[in-house]
Amino acid sequence: MLLVKILSLFFGVIVIAKTMTDFKKKEENWQVFLFWIIVWLGVIFVAFNPAIINEMVLKLSNRSITVGQIVGIGFVFMLYILYRVYVKAHRQEKQFSRLIRKIALMDLKSSKIVNKK
Repeated sequence: MLLVKILSLFFGVIVIAKTMTDFKKKEENWQVFLFWIIVWLGVIFVAFNPAIINEMVLKLSNRSITVGQIVGIGFVFMLYILYRVYVKAHRQEKQFSRLIRKIALMDLKSSKIVNKK
């Protein structure tokens, strides 16, 4: 259990620092910044206070929500995040390809002009 706490704290601090850096560089908007700060502070808090999950399950047990359902919701959330990362990476790849094509065409045109002289 100590390993989980240490890893959660380690990754949490790294992600929070990276998020703060990106926010200061204006690479992330304040909504994304706030979302990741809350998520990773929550991860760290739950890692150091795992009993809170049991309390939540007990409070929600009247509503017939089980631990399996909570894990399932978490899994769906992680799949959504993975999907968003994939879409963003794919979009960046397309933009990068367009930029490379544009630069290559500009270089080709400029080399033809130089060769004609």
